[in-house]
Amino acid sequence: MTGVDFSKVDLAFILDTTSSMGSYINSAKENIQKIAEEIIKSEKCSLRIGLVNYRDHPPQGYVTEVHEFSDDINKIKQVLNKTQALGGGYLPEAICCGMLDCLVKLDWRLNAVKVAILITDAPPHGLMTSGDSMPDGCHLKNDPVEIAHKMAQKGITLYCAGCEPPISPYRQFFISLCLITGGQYVTLNDAKYLTNVIVDGTKEEIFMEKMMAQIHNDIMKKTAEKGTRVDEEELTKKVHELLNKNNAVTLKKIETGNNIEITNEIKEMSKLKNLSEIKNYALDNNVNLTTYRYFISRTKIYKKKPEIKPKSTRKKKRLRTTRASTGLRRSLRIKELEKGKKKTLSYITNKAKTKRNSNLKINKKLKKDKLDDKTNQTKIDEYEEEKADLTRARR
Repeated sequence: MTGVDFSKVDLAFILDTTSSMGSYINSAKENIQKIAEEIIKSEKCSLRIGLVNYRDHPPQGYVTEVHEFSDDINKIKQVLNKTQALGGGYLPEAICCGMLDCLVKLDWRLNAVKVAILITDAPPHGLMTSGDSMPDGCHLKNDPVEIAHKMAQKGITLYCAGCEPPISPYRQFFISLCLITGGQYVTLNDAKYLTNVIVDGTKEEIFMEKMMAQIHNDIMKKTAEKGTRVDEEELTKKVHELLNKNNAVTLKKIETGNNIEITNEIKEMSKLKNLSEIKNYALDNNVNLTTYRYFISRTKIYKKKPEIKPKSTRKKKRLRTTRASTGLRRSLRIKELEKGKKKTLSYITNKAKTKRNSNLKINKKLKKDKLDDKTNQTKIDEYEEEKADLTRARR
């Protein structure tokens, strides 16, 4: 903690370069000079900027594209100018691969203030229950939660600029991901706020590092005066406890037009070690990680209309409906009985004709039905009886 040199800042962008991100990429292109100048001027530091572009797994062009840290802003500008928003298919994207390359492939200075800013509008693989080509997570076994913990160990603070509304359903997950490293999730309803997020996020991280180093040094002095030994792990815990207890640092609210609420559930999720644990915690505690209220087309994002439940009808109306349907069934049954009676009478008549005229050919149907006269008469009586009952009930 005391080894941080505040005059050195390494700033990395982890940038979603799929087709829906065009306006945010253009904003970065237009404002990169302004961003660099403002950070250097206000913090009087040596600033290096790195870039990791990501899309999704094949056939989406490329998974990641790494551009090493540079203090030459014109070089970064050229890289951004070549960056195009293309492909990506549907949700989700290869976020974990972008995060891993940012952690491993970029050459972070050991003693610099380290800030990574994830700019995205889609979740990682493995978070969604449906519509994910990799529902069990990235097939390369990259876990965004595990990577965030490794970032924290390396001293990299992760900020997430969530491009809303598409990312709104996954907000709780991204807040917990940033909390692991001590960073913030910031909502972006408009690309114009991107500059604020990058500049203010970097400034805040430098301020936090300075404040924590100061408290660290004060505790070290007091311990030295008492002549006791210092345990580095305990010291780090004390610094964090002191910051929380005395509210020594008030985090600057990054201006983007939206406030973010950090619930107890989000705090608990930030303590978990991998994506699987977060999903299990969410299931056990009724935390909805994907409150998906939007559906995506290739060009637009549509908000679903809330379902309006029909008002419960009165009992009288239901009674009338029941009576009407019962009456209809009775009428149909009476018609069936009349048809049956007619058929039976026709059969008796044909049989009588056959007895009188032996040359008359017997119908094939009559051969199959071997009913005597007595049985037929009983059948007609039953028809008449049931019809009379149904008629009385209908009245």
